Amino acid sequence: MTATDVNATIAFRRGWLRLKYLAYGVGLAAIAIVILRKIHEREMLGDAHFGGLKLAAYVLGLAGFLFLLREAYRLFAPGEPLLTLAPKGITVNIDGATCVDIPWQEVQELTVIDVTTRASLPINVEIGPTVQNELRETYRNVTAVAVPKDFYDKAILPAHKSLARNKGLKTALGLVDGMIHHIVSKNGRGSGWSSIFIPRGDQMLVALHHSMLSVGGNGLNGEVEARWRAFGPPSQKPAGAEAAP
Repeated sequence: MTATDVNATIAFRRGWLRLKYLAYGVGLAAIAIVILRKIHEREMLGDAHFGGLKLAAYVLGLAGFLFLLREAYRLFAPGEPLLTLAPKGITVNIDGATCVDIPWQEVQELTVIDVTTRASLPINVEIGPTVQNELRETYRNVTAVAVPKDFYDKAILPAHKSLARNKGLKTALGLVDGMIHHIVSKNGRGSGWSSIFIPRGDQMLVALHHSMLSVGGNGLNGEVEARWRAFGPPSQKPAGAEAAP
């Protein structure tokens, strides 16, 4: 097993998310092509009552093209990493325009949690005998660091207030992004802030979601733990796994 170089700075960008959005683009474009081809065949037979469906197909095709165009742009202009680990601490890219720095000395605990999020559905969906109006998803074995609540209030919370000010054209088009853009909130409202910064007593857990990064859960946990042990408070030791409150 190769020892971790704790003095190295390591940056994590989007991992499987790139393939996810490429798949969206290709899939939407393929559906549009199939629909338009079927419409063309029917029109050749004299049936010309597909104006609305043809418009929908063009919209799907345009959406797929925009997904592919956006990923092409990000290939040449990737922007800031979503997460950076350095000897000085952790840098979390919030929304592509704002980053927060967490010095290792402020990390009181390293743990592993499960995070459950909620997303409201626009319609009621029947699932077996029950009717659901929200979608729940659980992210398991998420590496999290605990910081003091006063540090969160002073150094991290101001970034939340800047989210509304950072909604520029590039953000609206999805050309820049941060960690809150790839996870929904715990309460189903607003951005994914509450699924990353989770209160626990007089501490705040900062969940480092590996599911959106170019690294696995064990790999990320190992990199974080090695640097925390090297640069963090010497009296702190990693805690066991737990569920997020």
